[in-house]
Amino acid sequence: MNNSKLKIEKNFWEIVFLFFISFLYIILGIVFWGRQGHIIVDCGRELYIPSAMLNGYVLYKDIFNIYGPLSYQINALLYIFFGENLNTLLFAGFCNGFLIIITLYLISKTVTSAINCFGFIFLVICSCIYSTWICNYIFPYSYSIVYSLSSFLLSVLFLVYYVKYSKSEFAILSCFFIGISIATKYEYYLYCVFLIFFLIFFKPLKIKNFCLAFLAMIFLPSISVSILFLQGLKLQDCIDTWSLIQKLFYSSMTQSFYTEMTGLFFDKEIFFANLQRFWQFWSNASLTLFIIYFFLWLMKRKELFNFNISLNIKIALSILFFFIFPFNLINNVSHEFLFSWLPLSALCILLFLLGQSFWKAKYKLGNLKRLLIDQKIFILLSIISLLSALKALFFLNLRVYGTFTFPLVFLVNFVFICEYIPNNIKRLDKRVWQISWLIFFLFVGSAFSMKYFQNSYEKNISAFQSEKGTIYGDEDIVSPMSSAYKYLKEKSIKNFLVIPEGVILNFFTNIPSHNKYYYLIPQCVEIFGEEKVVQDLEQWLPDYIILNNRDLSEYGYSYIGKDFALKIFKFITENYTIEKKFTKGYFILYIAKKKGS
Repeated sequence: MNNSKLKIEKNFWEIVFLFFISFLYIILGIVFWGRQGHIIVDCGRELYIPSAMLNGYVLYKDIFNIYGPLSYQINALLYIFFGENLNTLLFAGFCNGFLIIITLYLISKTVTSAINCFGFIFLVICSCIYSTWICNYIFPYSYSIVYSLSSFLLSVLFLVYYVKYSKSEFAILSCFFIGISIATKYEYYLYCVFLIFFLIFFKPLKIKNFCLAFLAMIFLPSISVSILFLQGLKLQDCIDTWSLIQKLFYSSMTQSFYTEMTGLFFDKEIFFANLQRFWQFWSNASLTLFIIYFFLWLMKRKELFNFNISLNIKIALSILFFFIFPFNLINNVSHEFLFSWLPLSALCILLFLLGQSFWKAKYKLGNLKRLLIDQKIFILLSIISLLSALKALFFLNLRVYGTFTFPLVFLVNFVFICEYIPNNIKRLDKRVWQISWLIFFLFVGSAFSMKYFQNSYEKNISAFQSEKGTIYGDEDIVSPMSSAYKYLKEKSIKNFLVIPEGVILNFFTNIPSHNKYYYLIPQCVEIFGEEKVVQDLEQWLPDYIILNNRDLSEYGYSYIGKDFALKIFKFITENYTIEKKFTKGYFILYIAKKKGS
């Protein structure tokens, strides 16, 4: 009877947690609708490419792109059913984000309790999904990454279920979803290789089931690529695109960017900065956790008082606690580098777990089979988290890509803290310890959410309105872009090119851009070659070229015409005349018309 009551109570609280998480997700979705992403940087490409595909242009043949085809095909399909509108993709991102948090919840449920899952999911929603910069989950720099992430997490979930329940159907589903992930973005190809080896050597499938799993893996990627070839894609187009992608990866700017901004490559200065951030985080967190833990432990110890602490007294003490809580310790927690050390600490945890497991197995591989299933799953998740976080191994930056690598590496650290430590330090009250961490991360998540809310309603205050949707942004950018949009709509124009970025204007005006040079940031100019770009523009000669002074400092430049793309700028000055100039604050936008037209 007691067990039955405990199960009912457990299920009740799990339902409450899921309801609250769903409610929070929907409310934040409403609050941040149209206020994520950026009008100039990257995001416009995601609107434009599916639209160009529907107008008969073929990905990789006519449209330059470095990501997998499936996400753009999905979004083009969504355009067909729901219309070419910004809200179509926002809703797609919203639904995909919800799928991600449900999948993360189910994964975390296999290694920790519902209350810990709640704290974990709360922080992911507040710090990652509803980030206002371009690495959010709703209107990101690339829908390829969020579609790839959701299918990757589904693959991980079914792999965990396969390990736990030994049903081959789960292994086949795991392969099916990683196939979708690889077809949208290459991000998780190392996990894909690991999955194949895992199903061959660690928990082998029967030959028949392995063949089915492999067919499931290549099923959707094969259909996706076949559609492109039916549309006219040639093998040489694939070779040419792959050559450009290789040049892009090995370019000096990309290498520098991936070192300084994402942590793909080791940098001594960044490594020691991460150690410093690790120390700062834990010194502040330890003091904060001590206060929370002591307060909760004291409330739980009825024997220390001569009377039973009533609910009213607990509420009064809680209010008092909030007044004396050291908020100065978490005032600055919502910055992008707060968790920059997470992948490295996850690596240390994995090494510790492996070392402990080998020690318990008396250093014999055969004895590892005797490990408890929960231990095997936790080690498996630790390995997968690192495979998924290699891009941010030495520096997890929540502003650049880090929001997508954060969930699994954070889960590994979180479970180690909330499950492993209290299980091995018997003097700790596990329940109080876990609730203490829950409160701490609720504060951290709330700090992130309040920061993003402030950014949205203090900076992204101006509406860039069009027939295809409304997006909010910095008034200095929105005002010139809105003026340019209205001006171009009144003209009879066949095409125009925005340099270096701003293809969202092409999407909103429904006027095509150049499908290869719609995105001329320094990295692209480097791989195409400036002379080649000028040569192609001389042949194409768009009706209008629109220049803006988009800040290029992250690539080591100021803006076009000053220290970047000087040959392209010279071509423009020789063949175009400035017809209009729109400016507001720091942002300047020039509309240049082709001479003689």
